[in-house]
Parts: sequence; structure tokens; C-alpha cells
Amino acid sequence: MNEATRLTPTVSNLLDVIATSSTTLVSNVKVIDVDHLSDYCLITVDVVVRVHRPVITYTSRNIRAVDATMFESELCKSVLFTRPAATVDEYISQLNDVLTHLLDKFASARTRRRCPQKPITKWLSAEAVEAKRTRRRLERRCRATGDEADDAHIT
Repeated sequence: MNEATRLTPTVSNLLDVIATSSTTLVSNVKVIDVDHLSDYCLITVDVVVRVHRPVITYTSRNIRAVDATMFESELCKSVLFTRPAATVDEYISQLNDVLTHLLDKFASARTRRRCPQKPITKWLSAEAVEAKRTRRRLERRCRATGDEADDAHIT
């Protein structure tokens, strides 16, 4: 704010300050003279109360759902085995094309969107954060499998 916020007939003073940790949190600062109602000016400002987290878009495949024998059968019938490329670069390109085609056939790609994780409490060390993640992963595995060996790894 660079304008005077208190106006008298003889003096103009900058009395009010808007303090913020980042200038991106405030915008559209205006000082409005209230025309003899008071010697103080009206200050208006737009404040960002909540910063929206960006949405993360990712693509994945459900590889577990692939029938391995059918995939292997189709792979053996492909040009990788019937007409392999002559050079290494061509073969890599051919391999990429064939595998992408077969994966699209057996495990189509899904694009999903999600919000990023909330930040974990800042007073935890990196090791403590990793330990919490590992424990939650093991708990999920134990619930899914019901295996007592997985339960033993948690404690």
C-alpha cells in the first residue's frame, strides 16, 4: 500500500499496513476516501483465503488383470518373432509398438485425476513420515490378505 490512509486538511499519513507472508495472497488493494465522514480512508483488498491445490492427472494400467498365457501367445505371434527388425534401433521401436498394442488390448490405459496429498505435519522427520507410510501400506496389505505374517511385520 503506497497511499495515505488518514487524511486531514493539513496532513496525509500512511497509518494502515497490510502484512502478509506472500504478495500473491492479496490483490486489488484500494484506498477510498470516504468524503468527510471520517479522517480515515476505507481500505479494500482481495485476500486469498484458500489456495487450491492443482489436480494431478495420471495414466495407469491394471497389469494384474492381464491373462499371462494369452498375452504370451499373442506376443509369440507378433512381428517381434515372425519378422524381427534388422537393426537394434528398429527392433526397439518395433518392441515398443508391439508391447503398447498388446497392453492396449489386454490392459487398456486409464486416465484418472486426483488431488495431491495433504502435507504431512511439518514437525515429523523424514524418517518418521516414511515409517508412517510403511506402516499404513503394511496395514492395508494385512487387511487385504488376512495373513498373520503380514500382521507380524506391522509391529
